[in-house]
Amino acid sequence: MAQKKVYDKEFKIQAVKLGREIGFSKAVKELGINTDTLYGWNKCAKEARLDLG
Repeated sequence: MAQKKVYDKEFKIQAVKLGREIGFSKAVKELGINTDTLYGWNKCAKEARLDLG
């Protein structure tokens, strides 16, 4: 079983910003993270649970 990766808050914020800038599909490939993970972080940002600053 693969170990669960833990990302810090700053990484999540920058990943969401990048996804919104260049598109989530491109951001996922560039960052090497799971698509569902990035979409989840974006949802948190929309619900104001992740402050993008």
